[in-house]
Amino acid sequence: MHFLVIGLGLSGRAAVEVLLRDGHTVTCCDKDLKQEAITSWLKTYESLIKVYPEAASLDLKGIDKAILSPGIAWENRVVQQVLSHKIPLIGEAEFALSRIKKTCIGITGSNGKTTMTLFIAHLLSSCGVKAVALGNVGEPFSSYLLTSQQEDVCVCELSSYQLETLRATCVDLAIILEITPDHMDRYPSFAAYAFAKFNLLKCLKPSGKAFVSSSTFIQFEKQITSLHPALSSIPALFSLKNKNCYLQLRKLKEYCDFLPLVIEKALGVELLFLALEVLKIFGLDPSFLEGALRSFKKPEHRLEFVDKLNEIAFYNDSKATNVESVVYAVNNLEKQIYLIVGGKDKNLCFDPWVEAFKDTVEGVFAIGECAKKIQLALEPTIKVELCATLEKALRSAFAKATPRSKILLSPGCASFDQFKDYRHRGECFKNYVTALKQEVV
Repeated sequence: MHFLVIGLGLSGRAAVEVLLRDGHTVTCCDKDLKQEAITSWLKTYESLIKVYPEAASLDLKGIDKAILSPGIAWENRVVQQVLSHKIPLIGEAEFALSRIKKTCIGITGSNGKTTMTLFIAHLLSSCGVKAVALGNVGEPFSSYLLTSQQEDVCVCELSSYQLETLRATCVDLAIILEITPDHMDRYPSFAAYAFAKFNLLKCLKPSGKAFVSSSTFIQFEKQITSLHPALSSIPALFSLKNKNCYLQLRKLKEYCDFLPLVIEKALGVELLFLALEVLKIFGLDPSFLEGALRSFKKPEHRLEFVDKLNEIAFYNDSKATNVESVVYAVNNLEKQIYLIVGGKDKNLCFDPWVEAFKDTVEGVFAIGECAKKIQLALEPTIKVELCATLEKALRSAFAKATPRSKILLSPGCASFDQFKDYRHRGECFKNYVTALKQEVV
């Protein structure tokens, strides 16, 4: 068959390698073929494929099927050209997951899905079950097809972009964490964004089981139950919006032994509930959970403890790129927070922060393109200091912070106005903390 691969990011490049291995003819395109990762990759594969810049006029004659990389929008000119020619179009996740014949756990949501995916894979591995984390967590699904595939369980983090085009009935357990507004620059409404996430329920096998965050279930109950009537919602007790959740959990014997570790690592109580449910589903002893919690290391830039200086703790949550993820971080750290926010605008509303920051956030320091918008949303209720750079925001926060307080970078915005990506932003923050400590010490 002759395939067209649209987009040569990590997922697109992995799909090309699988297609070539399987003997197919491949044409591909990308809007920026000068990216270092792509040019380096093309040195190996350019002689085996046809490559076009996205602006070029593609001849679709002879193309049997197209594979869409998850970052490419439906409005893309090449995508529209493919659809107008009635060429079958599938996503990279669909292409790969329909070929992976393993027990599959699918995880999506707006916040916490990477940590949840990595922890569930870590928990199963700790119990002797061979498991691997795939997808939006870092390793493309197609890359896994190029391995020996010795694992028994694939724990798959799925973004809304990947779920838009996923149709394969490939999921044994679906987990939908809380869904809150995000990517409003791509979707026409919050409902449209949420419905993209709900596609995960369409991918459940007939015997599959599903869990949905209680707040999302309450908001979209009719739509969710129409897709999968026999699912379980995560109890409202486990929401960090319930200020007494930890207190109530201490009364439940099943959870109380694990609470200190969950609190210490800022993992959230939903993770604790779902971890115990996964152990039950796989028939595993809950005693494995404590060891898994102790040995688990959260991924970088996700409510990551950086250092402590003059009894002031620094936390890097650069991955927080929407409004609710910042609320999640603030709720986890609870009090005496000096918060650094801002970045590129994704057409989000910051009004929910006014109530969420009450009694917890001592000061807000706003940077980037969104700084003024954030200031207008929060003042006069919460004082916002506008800062030209992240480093200046950090130093200003440190000057005002008191012993036993926390300085938290949790931007609630994309990073592309001042940084390459959220990783670059987080690394800069950690470097600035190191430099500040060297000066003070």
